[in-house]
Amino acid sequence: MKIRKLHLKNYKVFDDLELDFTDKNGETLNEIVIAGVNGSGKTTVLEFIRDTLTKKPNDNEENYALYSFADADTAYMFSHFMNDNKVFNKIYKRFKYIYNKENENFVKIKIVQGEGVSENDLSKVSPDLNYDASKIKLLNKAIFRPANDRIVGEHGEMILIVSFHEHKDEMKDLIIRQIRNEVFNNLDVPSGKIVKAEIESLNHVFNNLKLNSRFVYIDDDNLIFESINGKKIYYEDLSNGEKFIYFMGLILQKYHINNSIIIIDEPEDSLHPTWQQQILKFYSNIGENNQIILATHSPHIIGSAKPESVFLLKPENGKINVYHPRYAEGHSVNYVLSEIMETNPRENRIGKMVDEYLRLIEKGMHETEGGKELWKELKELDPNSNERGRIRLALRRLEAIGK
Repeated sequence: MKIRKLHLKNYKVFDDLELDFTDKNGETLNEIVIAGVNGSGKTTVLEFIRDTLTKKPNDNEENYALYSFADADTAYMFSHFMNDNKVFNKIYKRFKYIYNKENENFVKIKIVQGEGVSENDLSKVSPDLNYDASKIKLLNKAIFRPANDRIVGEHGEMILIVSFHEHKDEMKDLIIRQIRNEVFNNLDVPSGKIVKAEIESLNHVFNNLKLNSRFVYIDDDNLIFESINGKKIYYEDLSNGEKFIYFMGLILQKYHINNSIIIIDEPEDSLHPTWQQQILKFYSNIGENNQIILATHSPHIIGSAKPESVFLLKPENGKINVYHPRYAEGHSVNYVLSEIMETNPRENRIGKMVDEYLRLIEKGMHETEGGKELWKELKELDPNSNERGRIRLALRRLEAIGK
């Protein structure tokens, strides 16, 4: 299940926003990073996907969403969930939709006050579209993890909301249950060998992250890790960042997430910048054929994505518009901050002091009392830092021109 397009009209902060999750060749993007200042609607986009898939139509009669899916089965399933007559009259009176049989990958949902759609209305569009519960059960869900691990929303037929505080015990149970099943199904194999094989399999997804611990053992109640100095520690004693990484990696593996959408709001929470640089690939390496949608403030995450995968939401002239940066992947944090996020990375106390000292050098006034006061603090900066490098270059230039 992958989303190719979203079109939100009169939905919360959006008057009319279309997000096209396809590349220049028309292929569906597997990695999507949504960025923007606070209030630009990053979380709103994620929550709209969540609420639509949990069947929560908005009250505004002018609202509508346009979904284009990458596979026909998803459109088929989505249409039928929206037409579940058991709950239709209670919840979906504002939904009117079309299943495009000709393209087989397109669903349009329009919320219309006071109107419903009967089975006969749908059959006019697609006469042979019949409810097939067995087919629907084979399709996977979207996974949604809210920012700051807060518990919001509820599970639906097509979405599973995960939270560390809510599901950490379930994560342990899933791992322990799998090992027990393997032990009882392979009584001729030593249990220790089975445990070791399961742990090695689970650790595989963490190989590219520079973690300071490693999952090494499990007993009836605890996941046991080994710290960088070789000491055994329980899961609960890991740092917040490590707990988050292990939780998401382990539980998504045990849910067997394939052909699904993984939606994470602020994945950088509690993570070191080194991990932030790898987090997009980390989620992309879990399962097979998944679509990753992240909303973030992290320049490290933005700088790890291809430009076509980055969607910048910008408030302009009273509305929210969307842009792609010209460059992103592989560029420095300073570049991402200044050129993509439009933030001055030197807009801090030290940065301002460096800029002032450079102005004094340009005027040949850096040896004044004011210049000497600035240098007292600036000389404590790392000699290899960009700031000290700029100062050295300015001094060499001043010396070269003989001023």
